[in-house]
Amino acid sequence: MNKKVLQAKQLEYHYGLKGVNLTIHSHEKIALIGINGAGKSTLLKILAGILEPDRGEVYLHDTALKKMKRRQFVKKIAWLSQMDNPSPDFLVEDYIALGRMPFRYPPNALQDKEALQFAIERCQISGLLGRKLGELSGGERQRVFLARCLVQTPDILLLDEPTNHMDLKTKIEIVSVLKDLPITVVCIVHDFHLISHFFERVILLDKGRIIKDGIIKDVLFSNEFQNVFRLKTHIVKVDDGTEEFIFRSYVS
Repeated sequence: MNKKVLQAKQLEYHYGLKGVNLTIHSHEKIALIGINGAGKSTLLKILAGILEPDRGEVYLHDTALKKMKRRQFVKKIAWLSQMDNPSPDFLVEDYIALGRMPFRYPPNALQDKEALQFAIERCQISGLLGRKLGELSGGERQRVFLARCLVQTPDILLLDEPTNHMDLKTKIEIVSVLKDLPITVVCIVHDFHLISHFFERVILLDKGRIIKDGIIKDVLFSNEFQNVFRLKTHIVKVDDGTEEFIFRSYVS
């Protein structure tokens, strides 16, 4: 079993979360699902240290987040919000470099260069260097935003709907960046077709509580999933012999 990297104990936040307990291990790729208002974004913001819970604790490598200086935990946790809206005049490379801010004291030019090179290559954005953010398509911008997160060289990457309002091809391009990364990824996902390709664990939230947590099939074929989304999950074989999930709505 991989080591524990992030843990939430009895988290409560206003009306958004109710007694959430969660343990996340190194290198896990986790899809966080639930209907609008279930508490997904609130949970991620608390795990990222952006919101402070009314009750409960978040632990990063067994240290309470609230006892750490912000510069300490932002070196370990990268956060990408769906609300990110930087100036359109930012050059791509300048915006990505902002992710190195927590590492500027003391400065290390070699580490900065290596981190930038890795992020640019991983997100396949070398062709975007020299351009302004305002000149990019939605998918290009999102790859740049991911690069800014990866340049932090984090242990944990928290993503709030990174593929929202994109076509399926662009969604696959964005999420494929996450595949095989040697870090922990927790991602809010609304397109269930992406889950089987890029994630190994699914957490289902409903009304501020985790009601199902497990491997993909255990969650997507569960009564809890069916009741929340009014969907039934089926498996079909495709030409290459792999399995695909399809989802059909139903009326009880």
